[in-house]
Amino acid sequence: GDLGFEDFEKILPDDLSHIVEWLTEKVDALSTRLKAEPAKPGEEC
Repeated sequence: GDLGFEDFEKILPDDLSHIVEWLTEKVDALSTRLKAEPAKPGEEC
């Protein structure tokens, strides 16, 4: 399910930094892929 605000309050700083790091890697990989081959209509994820 979706993460509620309470769930974020339970996250430890170490976990949060790890999640941010993971998200950054995913965003970088995604943007790189999008630049490499532009998405065609109807082929979104």
